[in-house]
Amino acid sequence: MQLSAGIIIIFSWISFAQALNISQWNFKILRPQKSIDAAVSKYYETKTFMMSVGVYMEYSKYYQNVVSDYLTDALTHSKFMKYEIFMKSKNSHERVTKVSYHNLWYVDSYKGFRSLLVAVKNDYNENMGEYFIVMDVAKPLKRDQEVKSILETSFQLNIVDVVVAVYVRNGTFKLYSFDVFHPHHCRQVVVEQVNLFRNGQFQNKELFPYKFRNFHNCPVTMYIRNSSLFYRFNLTKDGTEIDHIEGVEANMIQIMAKKLNFKLRMYYNAGDSGGRVYENGTSVGTFRFLNENKVDVLLGYYHYPVRSRFFAESTTYAFMPLVMVISEHNRHEFVGVWLIKPFGPITWLVLGLQSLLVVVIVQLAHYYLSRSVTWIDIVGLALGNSRPLRIKSYVIKFSFFVCIFGTMLLCATFQGRLYNAFNSGSVFKINDIEQLIKANYTFLLRSNFDSDLIQSLHIPLKQIQLLDVVEDYFIYDIMRSYPTNVATLTNYWDFQMYVESKKCYSEFDILSTIVVLNQICAYMKDHSYLIQPINRLIHSLNVAGILYKWMHDLSNFDKNNNIELYMKHKMSTKPVPLTLTKLRVPSYTDCFEKWERHPDAEGSPFGKNLEAFLLSAWISKHVLHRLKLAETSFHWICRRP
Repeated sequence: MQLSAGIIIIFSWISFAQALNISQWNFKILRPQKSIDAAVSKYYETKTFMMSVGVYMEYSKYYQNVVSDYLTDALTHSKFMKYEIFMKSKNSHERVTKVSYHNLWYVDSYKGFRSLLVAVKNDYNENMGEYFIVMDVAKPLKRDQEVKSILETSFQLNIVDVVVAVYVRNGTFKLYSFDVFHPHHCRQVVVEQVNLFRNGQFQNKELFPYKFRNFHNCPVTMYIRNSSLFYRFNLTKDGTEIDHIEGVEANMIQIMAKKLNFKLRMYYNAGDSGGRVYENGTSVGTFRFLNENKVDVLLGYYHYPVRSRFFAESTTYAFMPLVMVISEHNRHEFVGVWLIKPFGPITWLVLGLQSLLVVVIVQLAHYYLSRSVTWIDIVGLALGNSRPLRIKSYVIKFSFFVCIFGTMLLCATFQGRLYNAFNSGSVFKINDIEQLIKANYTFLLRSNFDSDLIQSLHIPLKQIQLLDVVEDYFIYDIMRSYPTNVATLTNYWDFQMYVESKKCYSEFDILSTIVVLNQICAYMKDHSYLIQPINRLIHSLNVAGILYKWMHDLSNFDKNNNIELYMKHKMSTKPVPLTLTKLRVPSYTDCFEKWERHPDAEGSPFGKNLEAFLLSAWISKHVLHRLKLAETSFHWICRRP
C-alpha cells in the first residue's frame, strides 16, 4: 500500500512538473509551454522589486528539493526583481519563513500552506500581503476541500489578497479566491473561480481582484465617539437604540453604506465613550467592543502609536488641534461699558477741564459781548461756516478756537484709539503653558484625560484639577464662573462650537501655540478586511475636499461673521488707554521729524517740547489768519437781542 501511494504521488507530481516545465526533473515532457512561475514573475515585476518564494510539500518531501532547485535556477537570473526562496525547516521550532508583501508559494495541500503561514495569536498573519499559491493536490486528498480550507484560513487570519492556482492538466491552472458578502451569505467564505491560466498566459490580467465593492446589504456595526461637530444622534422613545444621526462622521459612514451597499448598524452604549489601550495589549472602554466583536469599526478616536500596534488603523480623515483655552475674568458688567474703556483717569480729567473751560469762555463771551455770541456761533466756527465776529480782542478769538479745536481733537483721537483697541490683536501677554504655570493657573481637565500627555507638558499636580465629566462643554461652563484664573486643554473645533452657541466671544482666550495636532481615524480589529474599503472611501472624500466642506458647513464658520472675526482678530478686553503724548498734525510733522534726526535734538529740553511748541504755533497762525479774513470779508455785525 505504501508503494502504491508513493507511485500515485509520483505520477501526480509528474503532471505538476509538466505544468512548471521543469526539465531538470528528467521526466518526459509532452510539449514545452510557458510555466506559471514565469507568468507570475512577469506580473510581479510591474509592482515590486522583491518577492518571497516558498516551497513546502507535506506529502512529497523529495520533490520539495527538486522544485526548490528548479525555482532557484529559473528565478534568480531575473534582472528586474529580487527573489528570496526558502523551504520549511525540519526543525519546527526554527523559523526560516521569509514573508514579504508579494509571495509566491508552492504547496501540495492545506497542511503545506499552513506550515508556511506564520500566524500571531491565530487572529492575523504576520504580513497581510498578496499570496499566490500554486498547488497540485496530493492524492488521495480532495481538491475542493483543500482549496476551501486554505481560503477559509486566509479569511480567519484576515488575508484578503490570496489566490490558489490548482493544476488541472496539460499546463492549465484554475485560479480560485473567495468572497464573504453575498445576498444570502454574509461573512461566509464562498469559493469562486476568478481566473484561468492556459497556454502560458492568464485569462484576466489582474491576478488579485478587488473583493469589497458590494456588501450585498450585509450588516456592519459601527460606534462613533459622541462629539457635537463630528457626530450627534437621537435615541428612540425607549432610549435603547440610535434613531437619527448627523455630523461629519455621520455623513461619512452614510456615504460608505450607500457606496458599499451594506446595512448600517449603530452600536449604542450609555456609558463612557472613551477608550484606552495599554502597552501590554489590554484594552478598556470602547476598544474592548472590538475584541468582543460587538462592533466592526470605531470612529472619532485619536491616533496613538499604542493603539496602532494592537488594532488596525484607517487613513486620517480629520485633524483636531489641541489648544490651551483660558478664561478672561476682566469681563464687563453690562453691555455698553466697553465704549468708555479706552479712556483712562488722566484723559477723563483733561476732558473735564476742557468742558469746564468751554463753559467758562462761553459765559464770559455772553457777558462781555452783550450776549451776541451764542453756542451756534461756536459750533459753526468748529464746522467752518460761522458768522464773522466783530471782535477786536484776538485773545478771545483764539480762546474760541482752542475750545472747539481741542474738543474735535479729543473726539478724533478717541475714535482712533477705540477703533485700534477693538480691531487689533489681543494684548494678552501669556503665549505658552510655562507662563500659565508661573502665573499659578489652575488646569481643569477631564478625569479620563491622557495621562501621558499631561506628564509630557510638565504641569505640576497641585495645579491640576480633574473633573468627572464626559465632554469638555461642562468644563467651559465651569470656567465662566470660576473665581480664579483657570485653563483647560481642549480640541479647537468643539471650543469654537461652544463659543458660537453661547455667544461668549470675550470670555475666553486661546494661546497661540497648538499643543498637539491630533489625527482622527477609524479603528478595527487588527488586520481587518474592512480596512481596505474604508481607506479607499476616506481617500476619495479627502481628495475631493468633501470632508473639509462638511466640517465648515456644519460648524457654520463661513456663514457667521462674528465667529470669523473672533478667530482672526481676538477682541481685547484690555484696550490701550487714550493718550495725548503722540498727537500730531500733518502740517508740522515734517519739521518735527527733521529736528528728531538732528544730532543736537537728543537730550535737548527744547527737543522734548518741540512738538507742543510747533502745535501751538500752527494753531495761532491759522486761527489769526482765519479770523482776520472773516472780519474783512463780511460786514455783518452782531447786535443785541
